[in-house]
Amino acid sequence: MERLVRLCLRSRWDVGARASVAAMMGAGEVNWTAVVAWARESRVTPLLYDALRGQDAVPPDVLGSLRAGYDRTFRYNLYLFGELQKVLRRLNAAAVPVIILKGAALAQVVYGNLALRPLRDLDLLVPQDAVPRVERIVKELGYGVPRVEAQPGAALAFESQLKVIKFEPLFAQIEIHWSLIDSPFYQNKLASEWFWETAVALAVRSESARMLGPEAQILYLCAHLLLHHGGANLLWLNDVAEVIRWYGAVVDWEELVKQAQALRLTLPAQMILTQVAEEWGAPLPAEVVVKLRELPVTSAESRVARALTTLGRSPIQRLWDDLWSLPSWKDRLRFAWINLFPSRDYMRQRYGAGNPFLVALAYPYRWWLGVQTFGTRFRK
Repeated sequence: MERLVRLCLRSRWDVGARASVAAMMGAGEVNWTAVVAWARESRVTPLLYDALRGQDAVPPDVLGSLRAGYDRTFRYNLYLFGELQKVLRRLNAAAVPVIILKGAALAQVVYGNLALRPLRDLDLLVPQDAVPRVERIVKELGYGVPRVEAQPGAALAFESQLKVIKFEPLFAQIEIHWSLIDSPFYQNKLASEWFWETAVALAVRSESARMLGPEAQILYLCAHLLLHHGGANLLWLNDVAEVIRWYGAVVDWEELVKQAQALRLTLPAQMILTQVAEEWGAPLPAEVVVKLRELPVTSAESRVARALTTLGRSPIQRLWDDLWSLPSWKDRLRFAWINLFPSRDYMRQRYGAGNPFLVALAYPYRWWLGVQTFGTRFRK
């Protein structure tokens, strides 16, 4: 089932995959109910419809179900792009530079069809010092911040993004990034200058913005997929393969490999690019795959990657991993204080404490809960 869906995605641009799909359908090996369910779960229904439409071997009810997903994606993406245009208009008026990340950039440029790439939110990269202005602008457009900050200034110091949402006329979410990887280690180690310097122009309707350049795009997608989602996501693996296919010979692979090492993103490049070369037939030069496999990985990068990709970490383990990754004792002490003693407003929201007495009790409860989950995991 998973292999068939992956081959269908590849078949949109790979003749060999198209022949394999035809052979599987001709042999009657397809459980269409399972295929449609897997496509929905993996958020690739529109892509599967694009690959299968017009093929007589696909049952009409299956094609109709896939077409419905394609149409829903198109309608919702149109709405989100309308929201994006409004935000960009205000950011351009305020002279705030912005890079559109991930799905919204790929849907317009790489996929070339807003119906093909499902979006859950809009991801925007802005300079860190512009975040307060951007937050004020999106609030004026009706967006709200759903989560109270642990302490004033904590997010800008130790996190990578601010999430804002609104519910009318439809649900919309924007993630405002000032750092590309959600980890204190990369907050301090990942130099963003290269991503900004190599970004290319992108117009959203009448509004100007930028998107990551080819090498930066591939490297960021690999890092996001491995470090934030463990590497196992059909849609995002397909994104990487599609970007490589789209840019083709334009990609400077030597530059990508060099930056992967310099930015401590060697593991994502190795693991994800090797996978899309082998499973998607993405057109990576063979010598690049060999070179990627031979790249040394620093102990610091290995440690942070292991921490970020370990499932079920306890709160104390996450705190310890983040503390280790910070560059100075001053930063570690501040980070520990923020996590042990968040603001009262944060505690009210986080634990539903309705009065000052319950807020006070919420602090030892928070500490006890962290120790208990750590102890439970340790005993296992």
